[in-house]
Amino acid sequence: MHFCRSVRIVLFINFVASIISVSSLVAQTKNYKRDYFVPEPLYFDLIRNLGARKGEIEGNVLTKFGKDHTPVYSPEIEYAFLDDHAVELEVAFEESHISEGKFAYQWTIGTHGFYQHGIQTIAQYSTRGLGQTYTALYLSGFKLNDTISFLMMNGFQTFSGKSYLSSGALDQSDESLVDSKIPKSIMSNRYLWNGNFFYDMSETWIFGLEINFRTNFKNEKEIIILPNSKYHFSKHSSFHLGLGMNRELDANAYFPILAMRAILEF
Repeated sequence: MHFCRSVRIVLFINFVASIISVSSLVAQTKNYKRDYFVPEPLYFDLIRNLGARKGEIEGNVLTKFGKDHTPVYSPEIEYAFLDDHAVELEVAFEESHISEGKFAYQWTIGTHGFYQHGIQTIAQYSTRGLGQTYTALYLSGFKLNDTISFLMMNGFQTFSGKSYLSSGALDQSDESLVDSKIPKSIMSNRYLWNGNFFYDMSETWIFGLEINFRTNFKNEKEIIILPNSKYHFSKHSSFHLGLGMNRELDANAYFPILAMRAILEF
């Protein structure tokens, strides 16, 4: 109940803020140009924007609520150590305990008119001994004009570790707990796709639609559909909020997902 009430409050505030922003921008034209090619997604963000310049630093915190309503906090730091080359270090907290560490690298290969592309590699490690995940992605950005742009990520992911699956009687006796879970060592190779549509309405607001798809083409399939909006307080600070639906890898139904990211850039 508390989670649903919080969602309604956040949606109402976001709706009111959007109406105020739209009203204030009526009859105005967009007379500026962003210093990046395409914006960043909310849930599966980039390591700085494509085309990052040497010395750029970003700190942000992603907070997300899933089907069990337990918040997961993921603070991260991003640094462009050379033009077009950036790295990221991230940790994830669940119930005040570090659950995962992540290191990532991104290279912007080049820009060709309305098209910009690059690659990203990610290494993730569970602190609870659940396993490790390695991801390699090809990034494609399309800028139609100063208002509308697209970003796609295509790649593969390999996971090795433990999967805790629900089971019946562990020893086949009537006294065993039906809800017991047993660990199973697995290795899973997955295809990963992320697609984003951006409407860069003003210097203050950017609206987007993010879709994530991940599967091993067998028993694992994750889908996230996340409409979102990003508000810029200034050139160096912003807040990104999204509410959508999520079908997790080991689930058969969709659940609401709320994600928000607070961002500082230097």
